[in-house]
Amino acid sequence: MYGICLRYGGNATDAEEILQNGFIRLFTNLGHFRFEGPLEGWARSIFINAAISYNKKFMKLRQEVELAFAGDFTSIQEDVLSGMAVKEMLALIHRLPVGCRTIFNLYEIEGFKHDEIADQLGISVGTSKSQLNYAKTAIRQMLKSDGT
Repeated sequence: MYGICLRYGGNATDAEEILQNGFIRLFTNLGHFRFEGPLEGWARSIFINAAISYNKKFMKLRQEVELAFAGDFTSIQEDVLSGMAVKEMLALIHRLPVGCRTIFNLYEIEGFKHDEIADQLGISVGTSKSQLNYAKTAIRQMLKSDGT
């Protein structure tokens, strides 16, 4: 679960705070577990929600994209991230602004759809899409500038 918290948190301190909040939620809601699926999946969703709540509360998600990226909805044609080590990918994700990082994690890693992300974060579907695009563009720029 710490890995999830680390992806959503900006640093180890934030990740530890999210982890603690997640465990509090987990133990508080343990009686609500219905034994209909794996405990790990249920716990994972609790920690993801704890991370989202933490980011919303302490870091104010960015609601709008900079104008430079607003019209750029190009998709990644090749999977430039597939050959990267997990540690390298985490370093890139941590460099993203909190809103972009949260949406990137929810969409690309957790597999949520934009309408689900919009509902969870209280934003529009368009904002979710534009933030994801911004995140992908920023990662591409980081890869180019870092020579990775």
